[in-house]
Amino acid sequence: IKPIATELNKLNKFCNKHNIKLYLLIVPPNQYIYQQYAKDFANPEGLEKLNYNIKMLQDKSDANIVYVYEDLKKASEKDFVAFKTDHHWSEYGAFIGYQKIMTEIQKDFPDIKIAKETEFKIKKSKKNRPKREKLEKK
Repeated sequence: IKPIATELNKLNKFCNKHNIKLYLLIVPPNQYIYQQYAKDFANPEGLEKLNYNIKMLQDKSDANIVYVYEDLKKASEKDFVAFKTDHHWSEYGAFIGYQKIMTEIQKDFPDIKIAKETEFKIKKSKKNRPKREKLEKK
């Protein structure tokens, strides 16, 4: 973690010198969001280690590090935040990430407006979305 924090601090110093705000959004692997469906891939120790390392990075770095795990985990109770076929965010997951990073940016730039979910029209494809009921049975 220390070498990563050192490099982030160098980048942040460069950004500050040029009057640029640096934000780093860290997204956890989907298997930790959906641990109940990925028991073979998502051991609890891995998540604990990941969370510990993120916390250490936040403590050792001057950069604005934004970790979106809790937000995605909570949002996953409402709708899928990732596609079933790969590691990419769903439209909803991307919106949750957007909200999280914009909330942090707004602390430095209070005039920035954060769009609400109701301001978007999202079409959801059923091809890459599992039916929750099927997943619950596993």
